[in-house]
Amino acid sequence: MGCANLVDLHKYTKMELKIAIEQLDAVGHSKISREEFATVISYGPKSKSTNMKAGLFLLAVLAALVACNDAAVVQNAVSRANMHQGSYRPGDRLLHSGYYRKNPIYNAVQYQDITYRGASNVRITYLEAVEQGATQWAMPSLRAGGVGYNQATIRLTSARGYGYYYLVRIYGR
Repeated sequence: MGCANLVDLHKYTKMELKIAIEQLDAVGHSKISREEFATVISYGPKSKSTNMKAGLFLLAVLAALVACNDAAVVQNAVSRANMHQGSYRPGDRLLHSGYYRKNPIYNAVQYQDITYRGASNVRITYLEAVEQGATQWAMPSLRAGGVGYNQATIRLTSARGYGYYYLVRIYGR
């Protein structure tokens, strides 16, 4: 069910709402507190209390959370594997930048190590490997060195049967 197809709240039983909020809590998508949930469950559609409007509002919020669970999830974050380590601060300079591409090979996992070696007085402050274009489910990983060192080795590994296209940048002082 999508956000636009919200059905009548009376169709949900208290047990269905309780199960839904527990499932949302398990994956970290619930924005409703235990006290608010208890308030929603205690007020029913036939309640005549003065707080009925507040209870129905909370029930509507809960139903919207249940119905729109996937709408709040950023789909891009799941399908992309980017690497960011350290922090970029004013005064940092770009030590290395390059685009790395491997075309797909049927049923093969491909990898490439990118190594940067700086002078002994240089320290890396920020590393990033950002996937370019459409995702191909590759995975960057730091193999050696990194933030606080003067060298770094980043490995780009493709998914089986796919390639990759990454922009790798290394900043430091």
